[in-house]
Amino acid sequence: MAESPDLEIRFRSEEREKEARHERNTEFADANETLEEHRANVYAHGEGDVNREYGMSGQRGQRGINTDGFRYNNPHTVSIRPEPYDGGEDWEEYISHFEVCAELGRWRDADKVLALAAALRGPARTFYISLEQTEKRDYGILTQRLGLRFGSTRQQNRWLSRLEMRKRNPGEAIAALADDLRQMAQRAYIDLDARAQEVLALNQLYKSVTPEVKYQCTNQGCRTVAGAVEVIERYEAI
Repeated sequence: MAESPDLEIRFRSEEREKEARHERNTEFADANETLEEHRANVYAHGEGDVNREYGMSGQRGQRGINTDGFRYNNPHTVSIRPEPYDGGEDWEEYISHFEVCAELGRWRDADKVLALAAALRGPARTFYISLEQTEKRDYGILTQRLGLRFGSTRQQNRWLSRLEMRKRNPGEAIAALADDLRQMAQRAYIDLDARAQEVLALNQLYKSVTPEVKYQCTNQGCRTVAGAVEVIERYEAI
């Protein structure tokens, strides 16, 4: 008995649909294989090529999207947003913090310029706005201009005043005071060599201890802040 024309049509339709699905699956698998090969080639050519290929400019360590819509996340970077800077804090200390953030994120100089500009507040932001466009776009020039405006050289008198007024707070560890005095001396007397800065910090440290403790330090020939701290800690522990 011959099959119904309707059944035969339905059978052929199902066969064509199976073939179409098979072709689509094959194309999808080939596309995935090509993408994986391409990604492996990009890795083989280095991180810079990875960033360019997968839209990582300016946001390394974060998810990027290339022109084909492929999302890529670099597992070797850590994104930390720098603290804001208003010009009131120590510039050398701040730029050190900023550079650490930039190194962790593997920023290019173009990224650093934008991130630094975005972090500026108050007087620092006002100063930035007054700069020429060429100064704003060059990271080396920008940090140099900010350093001249807010760095230790410009604020030497302020550091000198802070050094002379620094006294030991109640309950403060002598080592913490010594660290502060050493840093202040370095910024207040930037034209002197390290040995002279050490002597000035040491003399200021002696102002925060009793004459008896100072005598113990000089009697033992302390010539550095660290050496004096060691003697003072031993004496205070008795």
